[in-house]
Amino acid sequence: MGLAILCKAPVAGRVKTRLGLSDGRTLSLHRAMAADVRGACLAAGIRPIWSVAGSLEHPWVRARRAEGDAVVAQAPGDLGARMEAALIAAGGQGPAAVLGMDSPTLPPAALRRALETRADLVLGPAFDGGYWLLGWPRPRPGLLRGIRWSAPSTLAETVERARGEGLSVELLEFWYDVDTPEDLRFLREHLRALPADRAPRTRAALG
Repeated sequence: MGLAILCKAPVAGRVKTRLGLSDGRTLSLHRAMAADVRGACLAAGIRPIWSVAGSLEHPWVRARRAEGDAVVAQAPGDLGARMEAALIAAGGQGPAAVLGMDSPTLPPAALRRALETRADLVLGPAFDGGYWLLGWPRPRPGLLRGIRWSAPSTLAETVERARGEGLSVELLEFWYDVDTPEDLRFLREHLRALPADRAPRTRAALG
């Protein structure tokens, strides 16, 4: 299964603006979270590709290629269109999954389960009503069209759409993104409870 990470090139004022941190700390945290999500992917046994919004010549993006990762430009359109394009880029006409770089504490075991699913659609539910991962064994063009994004109903709408088309759906464990100051406070407390080797770069960035 191919695996894509949706992300933005780390440019001040364009990433994680809701966290309320200085530009320097925001960019440092962005890079650290992306590295920890990549680490979780590698620990799950798969090298991700990066679907990047922003310049593909940004030094941070060039560094991803230097590490041996594939990089593609993020498609235009709403989140559904961007995810669908990233899934095709990662898996072609075969199995693929896509996730964001906002869940640095994500356990590799959850990713392995996603990669092993036999369902027509696999979703990783997020506590905000969306999902941290979407995957499929083969493309379902248009499946995500018309979904309301960043809404409490996003997950439910996606499941209803899939089941309405006769597709089987597997739900993974709930997890969380880090988008707001409240999320950041939760992340700090969660890291205190997790093993010291979980999300090491994010730990370092938070000090």
